[in-house]
Amino acid sequence: MVYGILNSKASESKRARVAEYLHRANYGLNIGNFEFDYDDGEVRYKVYTECNNNKLINEDIIQSSIFIPIMMMDLYGKNLLKVMLNDDVSIEKAIEEVEEVEEVEE
Repeated sequence: MVYGILNSKASESKRARVAEYLHRANYGLNIGNFEFDYDDGEVRYKVYTECNNNKLINEDIIQSSIFIPIMMMDLYGKNLLKVMLNDDVSIEKAIEEVEEVEEVEE
């Protein structure tokens, strides 16, 4: 497993908002998922790569395992920070903004 960990932690008063944002972000993700620690407010993105005797690890697998968490933090992170810092930011609209950008780039 590879984790990308956000530098900022959610304050206790913002944890419900952050959890909702992350749950909405996770819906439909194909590779990896966001995780949230309610105890300390840590946010991270996890990617799992299966490695066993039947599947050799190659450079592409290693590169994806490292870059996917970085790309997902980059994609969702800006609006996550907005949700963490401002109660006036709509969680639904914050997710819509991210997913609209993602659709345009595809």
